[in-house]
Amino acid sequence: MFPPSGRGGLPVEREDHRPRGCAKDAANGNAVICAKTFFQVAMTDYCDKQIIESALRIKQKSAGSWSCKSGDIQVRDTGTISKSTTWNNQPNRVRMVDATGQSYGGRNCPGDGNLIELNVKSAVATAAQKHWGNWTFGLKAAKDTVDVSWRKLDPNSARISVTFNTTPDKVTERSTDPSVPCTGGVIGTTDQVVLRARVKDKDKEDVNLWAEFHYWKEGASTPTKVERKITNGNVAQPPIPATGLDGRYRRDVRALDKVGAPGPWAGQCTFTLDRTRPDKTPSVKSVQFPENEDDPEKTRFARTELLRQAPGHP
Repeated sequence: MFPPSGRGGLPVEREDHRPRGCAKDAANGNAVICAKTFFQVAMTDYCDKQIIESALRIKQKSAGSWSCKSGDIQVRDTGTISKSTTWNNQPNRVRMVDATGQSYGGRNCPGDGNLIELNVKSAVATAAQKHWGNWTFGLKAAKDTVDVSWRKLDPNSARISVTFNTTPDKVTERSTDPSVPCTGGVIGTTDQVVLRARVKDKDKEDVNLWAEFHYWKEGASTPTKVERKITNGNVAQPPIPATGLDGRYRRDVRALDKVGAPGPWAGQCTFTLDRTRPDKTPSVKSVQFPENEDDPEKTRFARTELLRQAPGHP
């Protein structure tokens, strides 16, 4: 949990406990006082994190409604704030994140410092996904008119709790056995093809990870999936039976952690299985010392010579 730094409308100082909403101030000749509260929270620590849940909590000191039926208090995404933010110079309201009818501190519903809770997971998740440096939000009463919807909040009590997960890293050290480069190569007759990849996760608590391999024949719409449980930082190497495989294939792999959160795909590689044997055996001939076909026993012996091999396929 952490306290957000923020400024309120008018502007509001951190020790200010004026009502949020609009109310008549008896201490100032029943002048109408209107106020909102804006906060700016650093988000850089959550970039690319999987946000599981996040809540905003703030203390309410009192309510304009005697029965605490104050209407909803809203938390909204807003534009940036600065020292020049006032009631007449408010940031743009982008969208409503959450609202709650919780209210405390009325004459018939006493409570001093009860916490109001709002769900802000969607906003924090967006900030994490889009790499926002800060998230700016505002708290406002249901109406901007003089009625019983105003509330007195304690801005210093505001806290945002975030439960997050670090997703696995992009896998490294990919290879196959028999070995071919990622850009492609031909594998001859074999019983199996072993796919390899090293999986890692910065969360040290994730001792065990899963490597999820996909492979499919080029042009196919549905891949075959193979998963292997592996210790964090080690190499997963599932064998793929080669029976029935023939032609050009694509492969890819990613890591998953204990809650099933996936890391990024490593990127596609290719390999080709050629199960067709040569239709004839290869031949070898000497360039410097050709064979004496009339009398092979008179063919001369040589220590070093250049050989020319003819392939088995025509």
